[in-house]
Amino acid sequence: HLEHLLKVLQANVDSPDSVLVTWRPPIESNGRITGYKLYYTTRPEDSLNSWLITRTIHEKYHLTKLVPNATYYLKVNAFNAAGDGPVSEQLPIVITPGESECDFLLIED
Repeated sequence: HLEHLLKVLQANVDSPDSVLVTWRPPIESNGRITGYKLYYTTRPEDSLNSWLITRTIHEKYHLTKLVPNATYYLKVNAFNAAGDGPVSEQLPIVITPGESECDFLLIED
C-alpha cells in the first residue's frame, strides 16, 4: 500500500458548474503510482462507497456538470499494483457562479 497521504489537495472553481482539482503525489509509495481516485459528493455523511469516483493518471482532474451553489466534498487517493493508498481528508468547495474560489487542504504526515 501507499504509505503516505497526498500532500496538498486544491480546488479552483473555474466556471458556474466546474472545478479544477489538483494535488501532489505522496512523498513515499510502495512502487510506482499507477493512478489516482478522486471522490466527490454533496453528502459527506454518506459512506465513501456511495461517493462518485473518477480515476485519472494525472495529478489533476476537471470536474464538470456540477450543481451551482452546491457544496461539494472532495477526497483523493493514489493507487498502484500493491493497492489503494490512504484517502485524504475531505476538502469542501462551494460552486459559486461568477466567482473564482480557491480552497486548499494541506495534509501533514
